[in-house]
Amino acid sequence: MAKTNKEIEYYRVLRAKMMVKAEMLNVNWARYYANLLDLGGVNNEQYLKNYFNDDNKRFNSEQLITILIDLEDVKEIEIITQCQMQNEVLKAVKEIGSITSEMEKQFDNKDEINSSEASKVLSKARPLLAVVNRFVLRLEETKARN
Repeated sequence: MAKTNKEIEYYRVLRAKMMVKAEMLNVNWARYYANLLDLGGVNNEQYLKNYFNDDNKRFNSEQLITILIDLEDVKEIEIITQCQMQNEVLKAVKEIGSITSEMEKQFDNKDEINSSEASKVLSKARPLLAVVNRFVLRLEETKARN
């Protein structure tokens, strides 16, 4: 049975949170979670990504609990300095540039965006989301500590 729209949205948000956590650890998100969940096989990273790409694949309850516990354990959020803030903003600008370049490559003269175009631009947009989410977390931590 295919995922409901609510489940699809939940998986989208879950993936974004997983990517932010991996970005904070400076690791590849798919590799990190594939290893955490002990997904075997030659292409365990792709196997993990299929949970998000295939509307018929769902994590079992044990896998979901493992992911959620890992995400809850984000206790090493550091405060941010002005220099680090500038670097984070530059990373975000770089990611925006990457999205813009991909848009120029993918988009045609039609106003609507087809699935293929959206997919290719989305792959460039996710790293921006991870950078911005980490930036916001660090700013919130800085505000809370000062």
